Amino acid sequence: MPIQYRLFLNHLTTDDPDDYVAKVYPVATIGPKELAQEVVSMGSTVGLADITAVLLLASTAVRSNVVRGNRVRFGDVDIYSAMDGVMDSADDVFTPPRNSLLAKATCSKAFTEFLQANATVEKLEAIVPAPNITQVRDVSSGTINQKISNGGIVIVTGKRLQFNETQADEGIFLVNIATNAVTKMTLVAENLPSQLTFQATTLATDANFRLEVRSRQSPGGQLRSGATTGSLQQVTPLPL
Repeated sequence: MPIQYRLFLNHLTTDDPDDYVAKVYPVATIGPKELAQEVVSMGSTVGLADITAVLLLASTAVRSNVVRGNRVRFGDVDIYSAMDGVMDSADDVFTPPRNSLLAKATCSKAFTEFLQANATVEKLEAIVPAPNITQVRDVSSGTINQKISNGGIVIVTGKRLQFNETQADEGIFLVNIATNAVTKMTLVAENLPSQLTFQATTLATDANFRLEVRSRQSPGGQLRSGATTGSLQQVTPLPL
């Protein structure tokens, strides 16, 4: 597998506001068991359980040595301790929480050269941040991702849901699946990044709708939307 990466706008540079930075996305996380299986596949005569146990014990030994102040060379990686925080004078001493201990690691030059000589890379499509709806709870009917009661309270949860209420094209919208008619929900009680609460506008009973949240993820940014994957049936709530 190649090393996979995506590009993101670089907000740290001032000389070129349009340059990008690459971020690598690990294909998988490999632990002691997976490493042991690979060692066995290389033709090792030692069993999988024994190799796994040795790797786990070696990890424990590394921790013990770093705690004792040693710098440990474990294969191609040096593991060691460091401190952060400032000292007020030459007579000052390590004082938590102003100062803290850090565990650090660096790879050998040989490992870096091996990586550069043998790895291939693959560019992934950029992730476009947009509202992401995970659940629509209709309080009146007590249902989730099924119905919206006319005049009832609806709670939407997800990510990046918050919108600018002063912008007419942002907000919560119900889209009639049959006619594509769009109705904006105007009675919004809660407008948070992970939760929206609103009162549903009275619409055609028994019609099927798609709920959309439309917003800009940054001031002056592009309008983006997130929608429910299934249809929501508009119903008349039962009398109390």
